[in-house]
Amino acid sequence: MHEHFASEIWRLIIALLIAALLGSFTGAWGFSLFIGLSVLFAWHLVQIYLLETWLRTNNDNAFDQLCGIWLYTADSILSTKRQSKKRKKRVARLLQRFHQTLEAMPDAAVVIDDDERIEWANSAARKFLNITHRDTVKGIKKFLKDPEFSGYLNSGQYDEPILITSPADPQIELELKITSFGRDQLLLTAHDVTESRKLQAVRRDFIANVSHELRTPLTVVSGYMEML
Repeated sequence: MHEHFASEIWRLIIALLIAALLGSFTGAWGFSLFIGLSVLFAWHLVQIYLLETWLRTNNDNAFDQLCGIWLYTADSILSTKRQSKKRKKRVARLLQRFHQTLEAMPDAAVVIDDDERIEWANSAARKFLNITHRDTVKGIKKFLKDPEFSGYLNSGQYDEPILITSPADPQIELELKITSFGRDQLLLTAHDVTESRKLQAVRRDFIANVSHELRTPLTVVSGYMEML
């Protein structure tokens, strides 16, 4: 048994012994028992009042007057509050580090809640998506009006990225990718693929031109070979 509970049992035993002694002197056993238990009950009420005062006002004087099981309860609450404060600081540091990491990314990054509202966006989101820090709590579809994106967002299938034109600059092509994380949250990233798409187009044109230029002499050589 915990020592504080043991002390409360001893306090009850002492109150009963005092009531018994008072009853033996007065002969009023019921009244004596009532007085003893009433005093014990009143003491607990005072302790509850002090505990409630300390919880409501954080009054150290009220905390110092606690004793017995109520002091143990207050100590447990204080320990839980300290641990909770440490956890909150740890979570805040992790969240700040997460935001700093996303802020350093060259790609646009936007955190979306389960109602499709913007919770946070990095600086690159303004360049590619016209989304700023002031646009939080607004719907993501207000900025990305492309029907393909709406279908992609509503589908819930985010295994493959999609390509859309940047709402901030029609000359920029973006590769959008959505990743689920946390509790019903989504991370939208937008990567500029304009140059890579141009390089792919140049490569296709080059291969097509080379194939066309080689086809004519090969046809001539093939004709001479058939004659031979």
